[in-house]
Amino acid sequence: MRLAKYAFAVLAGAVLAGQAQGAELFFANTPTFASGAAATAASLVNPVFAIPQGTAGHIYLWAKLAAPAASGNAISEQINALGVDVVESGGDFAHGTAYSMSNNDPNTADPDVRFDTPVNSGGLNQPGPVTTGGESVGHPILASMRRGAVSTLGLANRRTAAALGDHDAANIIGSDGSLYQLVNDITVTGDTAGSVPLFLKTNTFTIGYAVGGPLINFGAGDAAVDPRAGTGGVTSSVADATLTVVGGGATPEPTSLALLGMVGVGLIRRRKA
Repeated sequence: MRLAKYAFAVLAGAVLAGQAQGAELFFANTPTFASGAAATAASLVNPVFAIPQGTAGHIYLWAKLAAPAASGNAISEQINALGVDVVESGGDFAHGTAYSMSNNDPNTADPDVRFDTPVNSGGLNQPGPVTTGGESVGHPILASMRRGAVSTLGLANRRTAAALGDHDAANIIGSDGSLYQLVNDITVTGDTAGSVPLFLKTNTFTIGYAVGGPLINFGAGDAAVDPRAGTGGVTSSVADATLTVVGGGATPEPTSLALLGMVGVGLIRRRKA
């Protein structure tokens, strides 16, 4: 039987006070934000994703970068190595089936792709997992990314209007002045009913800055971490999201979703100044 594709239902937890230390990678329920205020609000919560068992849905990974310069092409924050996994912690309730790195399709008219490594067997960059470069989808690691920017921008806070800027359509300036960029659209399928925390965790490719850094925030609610350890395994202390697979294949009722949202409240704590 062909499985219907459901969008995740996401419920925000408590809003976090305080400012980020360096760039932030965070999860959200949407590939676009209707306003800068919506982007900023999403960066301050660790969401709860709910999906019916046996169906597919999306997890969206976003980056929050420092406010771009008011004019010119100056860059004050630039991530040129993105070695990070999306991991189910303490359970195995779903599996990743595909992903698409934003602004990384070599066949588009815009040549300003973010990452130029790894390349596939044909020598081309691609938005999906490059298995020959160690990237993958599956379980309990839902998605593994090992992207590098050798001659490209990576994730950089150059103004989107600049001639040499990042022109991805999802880019938006938040109400806090930060630049928000969609990083990855990850497709997962729910296998077993239950809830599991999701963490961002560095792999051996690590995360590196060409400009700025070295610290980065994973989700909301805890201190920034140093992602440069060559052995990987760097993660935050608070879960970056919760994935709940609802049994029976039924779409969660609003009341049930409200209860799931209470889980998200426990994932947020005040960020250290």
